[in-house]
Amino acid sequence: LVVWDVNTEAYGMVVDAAGDPLSPVLQIDQDASNSSRFVRAAAIPPDRFVVVWNNSEEGSVYGRIVMADGSMPAAQVLLAATVPNSVPMPQVALLGTGELVVAWLFGLPQYDVFARFFDASLVPTAPAVQVSQATAEYSPYLSVAASGTRYGVAWSHRPVTSPTADPHARLLDRFLGPLGDEFVPNATTV
Repeated sequence: LVVWDVNTEAYGMVVDAAGDPLSPVLQIDQDASNSSRFVRAAAIPPDRFVVVWNNSEEGSVYGRIVMADGSMPAAQVLLAATVPNSVPMPQVALLGTGELVVAWLFGLPQYDVFARFFDASLVPTAPAVQVSQATAEYSPYLSVAASGTRYGVAWSHRPVTSPTADPHARLLDRFLGPLGDEFVPNATTV
């Protein structure tokens, strides 16, 4: 599944390994606000995908399941409500448990990073947790990756008192919680 936003609407298309279309272009979001941006997707083997995006007018994060044939068995789901007119820039990854972890930015004009677990149907399986330990003035980049029951979230962090941003990250475990403090990755970080 490839996903994108055009004119602030969320779209996708199921393609094969060669990039040939297996579905028509799909409009994934269902709202008429024209505020859907930062569309991201993850595979849920063997035959599904999850798509997440933010509605920047509401400051909300939405998700929807797309099947491998391009059908969408259910309506979009509100995954997180943040601050109106903010840009949560959601990211999604699949854990080895079969659960999804969705991370997003919360706040305006200063940001914190949050994450929450969902089952493969987008039903929450745990409360949202704050990943970041220090509020950032500006966080234009966010990513999440998962392996087994562990996941990592990385973001750019510009403190209120600094003109420059540094990458920050934190490693967590689905069941154990944080595996340490927020840190600044560098060339020696493993």
